Amino acid sequence: MKKFLHYIDAASDWIGMFFLCVMCVVILLQIVARYALNNAMAWPEEIARFSFVWATYFAISICMKDESHLRITLIQSLISKKAARYIDLFCMGLNILFFAVCTWLSLDMTLKVQEMGQVAVSIPVPVYLVWIGIPLGCAVTLVQSVRDFVRIRARKAEQEGE
Repeated sequence: MKKFLHYIDAASDWIGMFFLCVMCVVILLQIVARYALNNAMAWPEEIARFSFVWATYFAISICMKDESHLRITLIQSLISKKAARYIDLFCMGLNILFFAVCTWLSLDMTLKVQEMGQVAVSIPVPVYLVWIGIPLGCAVTLVQSVRDFVRIRARKAEQEGE
């Protein structure tokens, strides 16, 4: 199981970084073409937008894995450690529910977009290929949330055993 999670971590890191780099390079290319060559192109804007979608949803997963997402911990700092662990478990349970619903709904929307057969305006790519990044990113984040929930439970059991 750990090997499977390691592959998911590595894949989400590489996918997120790849699309972030693609977005930056394409935007830089567009800036150079527009201002230095005085020739604006249509396709870089669309590729940058599509890359942004993929990079964003996989960045959520990376932040969940590294626990580098924003958190409001005022309540946990004012209560006992035992109660704070229960709040962490409750919040992670809400995360699991949220990302499960997001995965389901975004997959449903992606399938509807696929049925429409829509193609991107400036590049000959089916639009559902862009949309599929949303359920994939949410599914990977769901896996990260379940892993964090298990990690918090293990930490809780470990601290109660002391």
